[in-house]
Amino acid sequence: TLLLKEKEKKFNFLGGGTWGPPGEGKEWYEGFAAQMQLSAINPFGYGQNFSSTLSLGFSGKNVSLDYSIRKPFGFPFSISTSLSYLNQPTTETITNDSTVTISSTNLTAFKIDFSLSTLKLNNIKYTFGGGVNYKFIETSIATNVNSTEVSSSISTMEYIGANVLLGINYENLDDLIIPTEGLYFSVLAQKYFRISGDAPVALKTQEEFSFHMPIQNTHFSLASRIYASQIFQQSGDDMTNYLNGLNSLRGAELSGDMTLLLNNEVRYVNKEGQFPFYVAGFVDFGYAES
Repeated sequence: TLLLKEKEKKFNFLGGGTWGPPGEGKEWYEGFAAQMQLSAINPFGYGQNFSSTLSLGFSGKNVSLDYSIRKPFGFPFSISTSLSYLNQPTTETITNDSTVTISSTNLTAFKIDFSLSTLKLNNIKYTFGGGVNYKFIETSIATNVNSTEVSSSISTMEYIGANVLLGINYENLDDLIIPTEGLYFSVLAQKYFRISGDAPVALKTQEEFSFHMPIQNTHFSLASRIYASQIFQQSGDDMTNYLNGLNSLRGAELSGDMTLLLNNEVRYVNKEGQFPFYVAGFVDFGYAES
């Protein structure tokens, strides 16, 4: 018997605050920060996902809005859009005997992205998309000798850029949350264009391959993953690839025009209980160059 029901509506709220040492030259209260996240699944009965994140602190502000819908009006694809705003001031003080140099930078960035993905057919999915981003940086440098300012300068950089992307991925994993068997392969290419100012003109590519192999008659499995990214820049503001977040060399952070990451894990997986879990031992290798 097949029962058809409307997808459950869900509303989630997460919030909290934190304090950490703000760093040299900053007041103790600059270590405070707060974050709030609100998300809704299927609020109007059409299968959409909404989410918004607000991060506020003395060292910066970050606001993002995300929206996605699967099979809009019955069409066989998924649409997702995102908006983000970032304001991040930083200050660095260098003291050399009686000379103090204060460098302050204020970064403001706004970004909008759109992507369209086909539904998976024969384990293959295609992705198309694009975006527009705005960036403004103001830098001021002041030099004081014996508490008297002897020089100061202010410089700015402002641009508007755009990008388009094309991607393809293949996967036949037995589980999207805790896989123990199967393959995953993806290639993503992004082309960056200049609209105004010193926006970057570049080509960025990313490749990923991973496989999972169970050890027969045990709860153990082997998992390996290779990730690589390249930037071929022609002009404009410098772009950088980072090995962090999901693409992380665990224990370190690397950056460069080209990066290579290899993750290897031996996993103990238990999906049979009420709370599925896995425990892993890992060895990572990371490489970056400019």
